[in-house]
Amino acid sequence: MLFGERYAEQDNYYGAELQAFVAEGLLTHLDFAWSRSNGRYVQQCLEAEGDRLQHYLRDGAHLYVCGAIEGIGAGVQQVLQQLLGEAQLQTLQQQGRYHRDLY
Repeated sequence: MLFGERYAEQDNYYGAELQAFVAEGLLTHLDFAWSRSNGRYVQQCLEAEGDRLQHYLRDGAHLYVCGAIEGIGAGVQQVLQQLLGEAQLQTLQQQGRYHRDLY
């Protein structure tokens, strides 16, 4: 799971629950991107974890992207197109495995 927000100090929603999911083995990987606290953006983390993403998708994973369409939405879409290609993104959408809640 890759969780991104602006500030670690005030936007770490569900942080304890997510860490518990890792401890319980429900999540195998958890990463945070705090754009204002440490300058890490979701799209940068996603790009760095391209191999892991491909592995998860081969195993049937779903992608969930939510946030501002012109910020994170556009950036993540661009990285996904680079990593996966438009054809694979369309296939994931057709399979109901690519979910976007952008505003």
